[in-house]
Amino acid sequence: MVPAGVQLLAQLAAPAERLVAAIFPHIRICCFEVSQEVADTLAAAADGGASALRREPGEKPHVDLSRLLCLQLAAAGLAASRVELLPGCTRCEPERFFSYRRDGQVSGRHLAVIAAG
Repeated sequence: MVPAGVQLLAQLAAPAERLVAAIFPHIRICCFEVSQEVADTLAAAADGGASALRREPGEKPHVDLSRLLCLQLAAAGLAASRVELLPGCTRCEPERFFSYRRDGQVSGRHLAVIAAG
């Protein structure tokens, strides 16, 4: 999704070197436990994606979505200095964030915006 988004923005006269990305709070590696199949699929989504996986003996893999997004943004041409990573885990901070994984269907929703300046 990230490469396609950057490519689309470039077609709209916003090449990667002009973009700024913000990675908002989301489920973090501490809470994002997935099956091996999902972990492999996510790791394959970016060159170096295996570095975003944590595997402890006897546990399901955990995935670092922040790392995967940063790898994809870099591959799409965004300099690391143009990517801001905001803190927060949506699953383990219920006082601050909604989480479908934590609360199921009754969870609220988050909103993101793409804007041109």
